[in-house]
Amino acid sequence: MLIDKHIDEVWDEIVPAITKIRDELPWRDWTMQDLHDSCSGGESRIFVREDTPPSEFFFVLRITNSSAGKVLFLWLAWSPDTPLKQCPLFFEEIEKIGKQNECEAIEFVTAHQWLVDYSARFGYHKKMYNVRKELTDEGEDPE
Repeated sequence: MLIDKHIDEVWDEIVPAITKIRDELPWRDWTMQDLHDSCSGGESRIFVREDTPPSEFFFVLRITNSSAGKVLFLWLAWSPDTPLKQCPLFFEEIEKIGKQNECEAIEFVTAHQWLVDYSARFGYHKKMYNVRKELTDEGEDPE
């Protein structure tokens, strides 16, 4: 069972995981303070499992409104020790939260192709492509 927690109740426990996630992202369009402020201000919500320490499982959701409608955005997720066989429950819970909040869709961004492929089993479709060119210093051979 999932529990909606106030960020200050779990912040100290989840900071190491958030830092690890942020450090591994190929983009950094948010800060730790952005995340904390969004959760403490009510724009985002953090969920934990009732039977698992927050340091081992949590995710952060926010609802965005656009011309395409209300979207439940999975901002962050942490569950390094959860076996893939339990992932369907995770996707079901997020879908339930989206429906309860009258969202049109659920979205997330990832740098992991395996997660894109795996989530397709649950009806998720790749929506965009991120293209990047590394710029090298003058005189340095590109890899």
